[in-house]
Amino acid sequence: MWGSLGLHTQTLKNGLKKYGRSGIVTYLGLSSMVTTGFYIAIERNVDVKKLVGIEDEPEGEPSMLQKLLLGPGSHIVLAVMCSKACIPIKLPVALALTPYVHRLEQRFFQRAVQQAAKSAQQQPR
Repeated sequence: MWGSLGLHTQTLKNGLKKYGRSGIVTYLGLSSMVTTGFYIAIERNVDVKKLVGIEDEPEGEPSMLQKLLLGPGSHIVLAVMCSKACIPIKLPVALALTPYVHRLEQRFFQRAVQQAAKSAQQQPR
């Protein structure tokens, strides 16, 4: 298991060298979409107490975990926790999408440069 970790680390480093900003943008975009999706799902229907297995206790003060999971902002915390749990899924997906995003980014910037050059040539001096 640990031997393959070095291979995956090397793959990540090579991908970052080759694609740079495109890889970072792809991963952050995918991560924000996943977190937003979890937030919407949790906000809509999930019974957090049942999901986590917390039972109502009439006496005593709630624990720190209960305050975190059931207090204000708890849906955001749960969405981030679920998103973090999906990193083993998100990372390979981001690695697979990065070459396509890189190509789209290159096309976009090439067109922008060409349009800027045309408009600069058309301007009277």
